[in-house]
Amino acid sequence: MSVAETYECPRCTYTTNHRHRFNSHMQRKVPCKLRTNSTTNNVVSPPQNTTNKRTRTDGTAFTCDACNNSYNFRSALYRHRKNCPGVIAATAITPATEEVVPSDNIENTELKKQVEELKKRVDEISERKNYNFTINNNQNTININAFGREDTSGISQQVMDQCLRRTNVGLVDLVKHIHFDNASNHNVKASIEHPNIVEFHDGNEWKYDLQKKVLRQIIDSGHRMMSDHFDDHTDRLKTEMSNALFHYVCDWLRKMEKSNHAAYVDVMERVFVLVLNQSRA
Repeated sequence: MSVAETYECPRCTYTTNHRHRFNSHMQRKVPCKLRTNSTTNNVVSPPQNTTNKRTRTDGTAFTCDACNNSYNFRSALYRHRKNCPGVIAATAITPATEEVVPSDNIENTELKKQVEELKKRVDEISERKNYNFTINNNQNTININAFGREDTSGISQQVMDQCLRRTNVGLVDLVKHIHFDNASNHNVKASIEHPNIVEFHDGNEWKYDLQKKVLRQIIDSGHRMMSDHFDDHTDRLKTEMSNALFHYVCDWLRKMEKSNHAAYVDVMERVFVLVLNQSRA
């Protein structure tokens, strides 16, 4: 009959003949008290498990290097270090103060760069083709009217009536009549390569400005023409239009007075596409 092996705790006087009980004792949350006198006669020490690193069996524990608190488990030390004041103070990094640049300023800076690049390109083209602030078309010199001072004398009453009836689409049609049907009024251009910038003629030379600013001037000018025409011909239009259409046009004219209204935004998108298409012609 073989002699049962005895397992003795190296810290205290605990002994047992069962390996699993010895392991449970060594892995207890609260370490056992260190004994003063230890005898190991007839005691077989268990083989050290080098792969189990949860606890140490040499009488030491896992110690926090910031506050010297000891723990029997590595995981307990790990949890402690997350909230240890000493660790937090040692690892705290004061973030460098950075100047917060508003997104609007960043966008404006990029647009200014695009404007400068386009100005250089226009200067180069002007030198090569000698514009002299005119457009040469089939050897006929056409003087361009300044942006905002277009000649609208050729737009008839019937055209204005039709534009009013079509509201959003009608305003885009009116912009086409003003700026692109009359060659002298062709004073605005756009490019898909620089969608945030629009080119316009001031009567002397081509210049650049922000797309939204130029488009709003175009739309507001067309809306003002349609509104004045409606006011001047209210009685006639009321009899020629159905009651529903007449009130719809009245409501639409009021909506177009607000640049953030959905109708206004829709017209702006349509006008920009119109200017892009006409610029490629």
